[in-house]
Amino acid sequence: MKGFSLLLLFCCFYLPVSANQNITDSERGQNDNISNHFVVLTKTMPFAEQVKRKDAVYDVQFDFDLNKANVTIPKGCVLLFSGGSLRNGTVNLNGCLIEGNARFECEITGCPSNEDIYTRWFSKANDNLFVLLRNFCSCWYDNKAQITHHDKKRVIHVEKGDYTVTEGIELRYEEDLTIDFGGSTIIDNIDTYDKLRHRASSAIAMRESERIVVKNCKYKMGNQKGKENTPSAFIEIGGPHVTTITSNYDIRIVNISGETEPFKETTFVPIDILGNCYNIDIDNITWRGNVSSLINMESALGPKSTSNIKSDFGNISWPYPDNYGLMPYNITVRNVNGYDRPTSKYGYIRTAGAYNVMINNVYCRDVREVIELYQGDAGNIRTAMNITVNNVSSYWSDKMTLPNYAVSVNITRKNPQSMAVNPKNADIAMITFTDCDFQDNAKGNATDHYLIRVFGNNGMTVFKNCRIRNTQRAVRIADIINTSLLTHTTRFESCLFADCMVGIDGQNANILVRDCIFNAGESQTAQIKYRISGLSKETLTDIAAMLNVDGNIFFSDADITKPYIDISSEFSLPQSDCVNISQNAFYNTNVIPAVKAKNIIVNEMRNVGKLVMGK
Repeated sequence: MKGFSLLLLFCCFYLPVSANQNITDSERGQNDNISNHFVVLTKTMPFAEQVKRKDAVYDVQFDFDLNKANVTIPKGCVLLFSGGSLRNGTVNLNGCLIEGNARFECEITGCPSNEDIYTRWFSKANDNLFVLLRNFCSCWYDNKAQITHHDKKRVIHVEKGDYTVTEGIELRYEEDLTIDFGGSTIIDNIDTYDKLRHRASSAIAMRESERIVVKNCKYKMGNQKGKENTPSAFIEIGGPHVTTITSNYDIRIVNISGETEPFKETTFVPIDILGNCYNIDIDNITWRGNVSSLINMESALGPKSTSNIKSDFGNISWPYPDNYGLMPYNITVRNVNGYDRPTSKYGYIRTAGAYNVMINNVYCRDVREVIELYQGDAGNIRTAMNITVNNVSSYWSDKMTLPNYAVSVNITRKNPQSMAVNPKNADIAMITFTDCDFQDNAKGNATDHYLIRVFGNNGMTVFKNCRIRNTQRAVRIADIINTSLLTHTTRFESCLFADCMVGIDGQNANILVRDCIFNAGESQTAQIKYRISGLSKETLTDIAAMLNVDGNIFFSDADITKPYIDISSEFSLPQSDCVNISQNAFYNTNVIPAVKAKNIIVNEMRNVGKLVMGK
């Protein structure tokens, strides 16, 4: 008897409400606030006539033809698909909850309340994926407000497939959103040109958004219209759009691969980070083919006297907001694989006015200029600061006819308007390369080619436990403005220079070389070449240029024909502390001395070698 009572109680609570049940308007009004009325939709009535009650569960068991009707699901409802489908019309989801094996063979507007949304529910996703995604995002698109504020975290699971995209999505005021493309291929046929964007024609743009994840997709460039001469991006974070713009932060770009033509010049940047952005994580990126930069991180404007500055872009001008020029910071780039980018104008991974940047685990084959750290474009007088580069490998194969330029550090901090050097108390840049391997193919010009270039002031660039191989001039440390390096120190610690005609070529610089190995091979110009040129004695008295070489090993496969270290000055320098060479081991110096000095006194002591000093 007790069991019978419980069964009766259960049936009373869960007795389905038939769609044909006669419910008056007054009764429907009274029941609007009663949750979870269970309605089994019947085949005998149109779908739109049955779905009118708020806060109800509608069981879709049959295939419904909407007959091109536009149906809005009432507030607080659940669409439970237990075998049916909706087709031939438009459904406004209106925040409903979707359950079961949903099948929408119709147009969709609005967003469900599900935290996990699956595009496989919507059979037309293959036709217009990004149009569908805009329903699930808070979007500002084509200068038309389409703002929908979502209360819940959302993960959009894209059914794996090939999707041709003709228009992008712009995430504005977006929060707690993950787009998981599930390994899909995005074919970029976007050829529109939005003049208000820094990079037109981007597929995914983020403005004033936080806690966003985009992951697991392949990019393929479709038609080439507008891609060659129009700056474009696949994923763009930040950039100008209106007169006010807030921060973009906590953004993750994960597991993205792509392919572009290897020998075609382009302004295309797959991942572009601009301006007021922080806490950005870019992980597991693989790309084959030519791009302007694979990952670009920069601020765009320096301090300005007025709140707005007019700047031409395309055929129009628009005001830059103040915080458009803020420096992006706290950025991690890791696990990058790049192939077949033999020509370039800019660095593959590029910072300009970004700081607190970590670049880890990068392998590039036949990619010219893997790392570029510089002050920024015209209008930007900020440096690239606090940059850490770990485990970066750049391999340049014999099939490449051009020489490689693996690294460029250019933080000379000239004012872009006057080209004058900025004050000595300007930003201090700290840059470190650790456990890196840079290799050339020895085809460069012996007089002016270099694998690594360091220009800079106000700071320090450190190479630690790095290997530099098979090139003409491994490192060049110099600048056209003679005094720009005198407040910058470049350090080499525990590095290997192998088969380099010139290991370190420095001019008017402060250089420390400690505990390194120089394997010169059978021929060399000099493993360390150091010059003081164009500086007055008064300048050197006030701000010294110095070379310290300590605890290194220099050797060759045969007796050397030129000194390992070649030092010179335009005029005689009385200071004995300007160049210090101590506790080094010089091998195979039977005929040629290890060190040659002209017009400069060398402080030399405790070195090992048959011939150490020459004139």
